[in-house]
Amino acid sequence: QVMLDAQEIDEVKEEDGDEGRQRKPLKEDEILSNCSIFFFAAYNTIGDAMAMTLFALANHPEVQAKILNEIANVIGDSDRCNYDQVKELYYLDKVLRESLRLYSPSQAADRVCSEDVVIMGLKIPKGTVVSIPIHAVHMDPDNWPEPEKFNPERFRQEINPYHWMPFGYGPRNCIGLRMALIEMKIALVHLVKNFEIKLCEPNQQMERNKMTGSPVDLKLMVERRF
Repeated sequence: QVMLDAQEIDEVKEEDGDEGRQRKPLKEDEILSNCSIFFFAAYNTIGDAMAMTLFALANHPEVQAKILNEIANVIGDSDRCNYDQVKELYYLDKVLRESLRLYSPSQAADRVCSEDVVIMGLKIPKGTVVSIPIHAVHMDPDNWPEPEKFNPERFRQEINPYHWMPFGYGPRNCIGLRMALIEMKIALVHLVKNFEIKLCEPNQQMERNKMTGSPVDLKLMVERRF
């Protein structure tokens, strides 16, 4: 909807900020191209996030049970779920956010400093590439008590957005954030509703690629519920 609205904006050349920066309406082919990016650019990232979330659920059958109960209360016996119903799955939202904290598919994010700035006494010159260690932020015990513990209840309270940023944060955050969350929630609804996710063996561990953060040869079992 944001891109459709952008078809109607007036073309403006901004005087402040980056030189030559312009705001202009989007053309239809530009909207279609961006929609394609939403689907294909995040394919691996969403797949990794889903796999690691299922691993967390396999380790915590009590969490699966709570999700299943919430699905029954909100969606009932229907084989489909709509956008409004997904928005009402508050516990599932907490579970997914905790999984993205503990197993963030993005290990770090880079930003280029647009102007000279001093932060806490540290001068950062214009043009400097600043790397934000997302995994380290998510595992900081000052922000997250017992950070290695999977605990969806953390998200009952308001969270500082700079402490949770699997999609980055600010005006340059992931453009597909909302779509990714909706896709994963819908997929989890159908999986948890129809299957029990189990580990292949007791105390199964998950290995992750040290460069990309992707799970390596992760295998889980599923058992049909009905």
